[in-house]
Amino acid sequence: MTVATEQAALLDTLLTHASSGPDPTRAVNRLAPAFQRRAAALVRGPWPLNTSTDRAWQPTRAPLPTRIATGYLTAVTARLPHHQALFLRFARSMHMLDSPATLATPRALAQLASLPSIPRHQAACTCPTSST
Repeated sequence: MTVATEQAALLDTLLTHASSGPDPTRAVNRLAPAFQRRAAALVRGPWPLNTSTDRAWQPTRAPLPTRIATGYLTAVTARLPHHQALFLRFARSMHMLDSPATLATPRALAQLASLPSIPRHQAACTCPTSST
């Protein structure tokens, strides 16, 4: 929904600019390619982040970049309840306040590495468990 909102704002900006020129009809008629290029740029970051886990469920073996992204996101999300700074970084990225690249900065990697592995954490965890 955030990307759709950004694309709507982009379209509004482009239409406003086009309609204020010397030949508004011609400018509006030529607007589609410019809008498509810039709208695609808005999706470039969020799309891989939001679809990498879906691609992991394909019946065929996922490509290596998908497997790496899925493994990394799995490691990050498993640790979110136990690391406030990592959670905030993740939440800001998911809400498109920061780039998804912030999840792979040296600081984010250090935060991730500073946490125990999932099996060790689960063995020592005093977190409440959910009963389903």
